[in-house]
Amino acid sequence: MADWVVEARDLQKVYGGVEPLEVLHDVNLQVAPGEFTAVVGQSGSGKSTLLNLIGALDRPTAGTIAVDGARLDQLTDDELAALRNTRIGFIFQYHHLLDDFTCLENALMPLYIRGTPTPADEARVRGLLARVGLGGRLDHRPNALSGGEQQRTAVVRALAVQPKLVLADEPTGNLDTHSGNDVFALMREMNRASGVAFILVTHDERLAAAAERELRIEDGHLVEVRRAG
Repeated sequence: MADWVVEARDLQKVYGGVEPLEVLHDVNLQVAPGEFTAVVGQSGSGKSTLLNLIGALDRPTAGTIAVDGARLDQLTDDELAALRNTRIGFIFQYHHLLDDFTCLENALMPLYIRGTPTPADEARVRGLLARVGLGGRLDHRPNALSGGEQQRTAVVRALAVQPKLVLADEPTGNLDTHSGNDVFALMREMNRASGVAFILVTHDERLAAAAERELRIEDGHLVEVRRAG
């Protein structure tokens, strides 16, 4: 097993143009298996950019990233796609559920993409949905679910492939405070129960403080937030 589920070294991300913009500079990050890490920073500081690099949705200008021991720069596009579908789960601010599919079908979608879910896969995902209070909503389509229920479905979808890492980009940002707290508590529960590492990007300092570890992006650099005690 890899010592780190994420290991990023000397990351730099520059967006081109007439005046190139350096968003990330000399970023180093190590995340242990099962760790729950929050990343905070001002709007436009590079939080989502960092998640996109770790999730193999974008490539760094310089530096290296390894996920579960696999160096992303050494993988082909097909291998990167396979890694995203087997070792990484994604949760976004907007749930991105598919309107024509039920709650259960949406949660199973990463497994449909991989192939045909086995009966064991479906039973496991049904169990997860029941665990998050959606056992009676399996046949409902997204428009019949509340915002919190939609995002809980998205959390289960991220866990459907039994990933080593879940990347959550402002997953509570589109919810009211009560629903946001519920979704955050669910992610922490799933983190503890499954041993899956989470990296949560959030603007909510209160939620970040409830994570095991808090990091902040400042002027393109990633710094550890020191806590009292």
